[in-house]
Amino acid sequence: MRVLILVALLGAAFAAPQSQRIAGGEDTTIQQYPFFANINYGLLGIWGLHCGGSLISNSVVLTAADCVKGHFAFTFRVRLGSSTPGSGKNFNVEDFKTHERFDSPRQANDIALMFLSTRASPSNTIGFARIPGLSYTVADNTSVVAVGYGDLRENGDNPEMLQSVELFTVNQEYCSEQYAYLKTQPDREDTPIVSEDMLCVGLTGIGGKGFCKGDEGGPIVIEKDIVVGVASWRYRCGDPIYPGVATRVGSYADWIVANGGV
Repeated sequence: MRVLILVALLGAAFAAPQSQRIAGGEDTTIQQYPFFANINYGLLGIWGLHCGGSLISNSVVLTAADCVKGHFAFTFRVRLGSSTPGSGKNFNVEDFKTHERFDSPRQANDIALMFLSTRASPSNTIGFARIPGLSYTVADNTSVVAVGYGDLRENGDNPEMLQSVELFTVNQEYCSEQYAYLKTQPDREDTPIVSEDMLCVGLTGIGGKGFCKGDEGGPIVIEKDIVVGVASWRYRCGDPIYPGVATRVGSYADWIVANGGV
């Protein structure tokens, strides 16, 4: 029986290059974020970094639909308990489920669940994230942390250590307006529209920090283990004007509970 941890404002918790990293972050360890899942993609025994995710029960990983849509379960494996890309323990993926209304061009409903073939045992390097309920709100300018093995900068290399970076939530109206403007620019007509089910994060007017290619699906967390966002899309890594955009996890709490095998 799977156990999923849900945080709600109303009601009880549901139990059961060296200066530019992630980009602009710093080395961290899996002990700080033991729920982090390193999702690998491979064929013919050749595996590589693909996306991030969050372990939310002993056999369920929360990630982005864009990471898995159009692939087969056997082409993925999940590495847990890893502070470096090659460490930790590998788990095969039995199946996955993407949101029924996932729209790739619009990046709408960009959320998915991966089901592991075997259960993960909790330890000091493997743990579970908590999920916010529908009533859980995140105020503007709230400190959050993005975690992942994505590129260290735009078109950069992957790190040798797990990375984390502190970001801040960005006003939804501002974020929506910025991307609406970008959509009017030449060759940017396909820019997604920021919806209420998305969460914008970054350093407005400063930049230099943010999630990057390969961080998609990874957690945006507060209070160390509450996953309020799933890294989804961005214009450029750490852009000062256009924040990174995550799927707002609280908006999908019911979907996660209904499909997570609880």
